[in-house]
Amino acid sequence: MFGAGLLACTVVSDGSVCHAIGAALTALALVLYALDDPRAFRLVLMWCFGFLLIITPEGLSDATIISHIYGPAAYDIASRCIVASHLAVLLGHDLTFREQDVAPASGPWLMSVRVATPLLLLGWLMTVLYVMPSILVAYSGGRAALEVRTTSALTAIAEGLALTTRIVVPIVAVWIAKRARGLTRTLMLVMAASVLLLAIVAGVRFVLLFSVVGAAIAWMVPRPPSRRTFAALLGVALALAVTSRVLSESRTFGIQNASVSDIIQETSPADFVVMSEKSVRSMAQAVVFTNRHGFTDGRSSAAVLVFWIPRALWPDKPTLIGYWLPREFGRVDAGFSAAPAFTGSTFVDFGLWGSVLAWFFGGLLFGLLERFVARICANENDARVLLVAPLYGGTFFAVRSPDTSVLILVGVIVSTLIVLVFAGYRRIASRGSSGGAGLP
Repeated sequence: MFGAGLLACTVVSDGSVCHAIGAALTALALVLYALDDPRAFRLVLMWCFGFLLIITPEGLSDATIISHIYGPAAYDIASRCIVASHLAVLLGHDLTFREQDVAPASGPWLMSVRVATPLLLLGWLMTVLYVMPSILVAYSGGRAALEVRTTSALTAIAEGLALTTRIVVPIVAVWIAKRARGLTRTLMLVMAASVLLLAIVAGVRFVLLFSVVGAAIAWMVPRPPSRRTFAALLGVALALAVTSRVLSESRTFGIQNASVSDIIQETSPADFVVMSEKSVRSMAQAVVFTNRHGFTDGRSSAAVLVFWIPRALWPDKPTLIGYWLPREFGRVDAGFSAAPAFTGSTFVDFGLWGSVLAWFFGGLLFGLLERFVARICANENDARVLLVAPLYGGTFFAVRSPDTSVLILVGVIVSTLIVLVFAGYRRIASRGSSGGAGLP
């Protein structure tokens, strides 16, 4: 099925038709994945949802304006590259992952709540102490004020740590709360809820995505949610979707300058569900850039590998494509970054079909990762679920910006590993054992 879609993208040159083909095949894939195992919730589902909510609406509705600004050829090539690469990911995934191969991982890791609680309290305290002043600054001055506040290296490090704890604390706290009772459960739920509330008020949408989806996975694994739970989760998702536009404006102009009533009145119901990330438009910029300057031969993709080197040590360190690409087309705000979909770097490096090939190999690795995650999630009490739960939000966000997803996931997974090193221990389950209760 996905191979036929790839073949269609080689024949069809119209970008709108390619988006329609991609949307139809992705929707069909969602149905088939759900029928394959209705009880499982896989990473590939998040990838498909991301494609349908981030790429498809813009690709179909903004074809005229993108073609007018950057030319019909740029829109068509950008659309063909995104859709074909997406189908290549799904094809590679299905070649290396099969539902029948999933079995619970042996030797689950359990967690000592007595050791984990002080670590979580420390992370919670770091989050509150840093995020609360940031909220006050954003309330008064918006993104411009935050950019001034985060100019020093020390402040940037603190921002990175606070971002990580905003994701790790809710996920770990929810996982423990499901297995604990009494005061411990109440404490964990309070910590998780308070950090999520701070994330909502702070107005950083991707932090909400990683933390809320990760916490939901940590709570649900390995059993599917009941109808009541699913309805509650759907209600939370819709509420976050409705507030996302308000959060976006509050982050840019300051919360006090964001008019909730005006935003709701000027926005159609569809705008509250889909995500307007301008990824196809930014991808068209990538096409125009390569027409002017040629391909970058791997340098754009490799920039993420040196991201961790402080710019104080390497002033000319390469920037990520989301930063330098929009600046090729005019002046933008200091903190502005674009999101040329998941294909931006691979296209400017290798061209259309080079990008498709690269993402086919990425799909093969994606299937192997899916197999590992499925084995971990098959055991209810395996604390390693805390390592893989953030991958669900990361997979969704990777459709927009894989660089950002990778950078966030590295920090979150390393922080979670630290918690597991101190609070976790491996239990060799005896034959017929369920692996214990997950907590001592």
